[in-house]
Amino acid sequence: EEIEDTLQMIIALNNQGTNFRRIGELEEASVYHYRALELCDKTSGDTSYISRKNRVRTLNGLGNVMLSLGNDKVAEEMFRRALKGEEELGSATGQAINYANIGAIKERNDDVDSARIYYNWSMQKNIEADNRIGISLCYLNLGNLDETESNLTAARDNYLKSYELGLQSKDVWHWLNSCTALGWLNIKEGNIAEAQRYNDEALEAAQRIGAKGRLSNLYNQQAAIHE
Repeated sequence: EEIEDTLQMIIALNNQGTNFRRIGELEEASVYHYRALELCDKTSGDTSYISRKNRVRTLNGLGNVMLSLGNDKVAEEMFRRALKGEEELGSATGQAINYANIGAIKERNDDVDSARIYYNWSMQKNIEADNRIGISLCYLNLGNLDETESNLTAARDNYLKSYELGLQSKDVWHWLNSCTALGWLNIKEGNIAEAQRYNDEALEAAQRIGAKGRLSNLYNQQAAIHE
């Protein structure tokens, strides 16, 4: 702001929006992303790569907030606009992210076949980009679909692939998803000691990074283990 660098301001606003979303402060997150979008609109005449990339990242950030708030219609609209922008920019990683997000909406609305198609498209783009955390998340998403369809063997296989890749990536916030999924799966299968091991591991990590949403799920998981 001091040097009036609009492009860097947009990046900083989106980073803060993501941070607040990850600790569960969704209202604060949306404020930062909308401020970023306002700046994108004011600089719409700038057709440079970084300016166009800023816009699609802002749309993706807003989509994630709307997804967290349960506003699937607006979230999907944001993700599709972001996907179109990433296609124009030729970004495989950007396309992978938005394919996965649209898949999540399809999954939440019980359209499992469409969700699997979008997750597989995301996997292809992540492999193209050699994006390990993206590949890890795709394994997690496909595992969720397998579990929904009661194919627990396939679900465990996908969750373990996601877990191992997540450990290698050092991205704790995303890795927590696969660790938690393995906890719930072991509860379902009656492997309580194994479920406790995953829950302990995830709780320590979630407390360390202050991930409130993750902690809420993990406390529910601990209650289920006690039951």
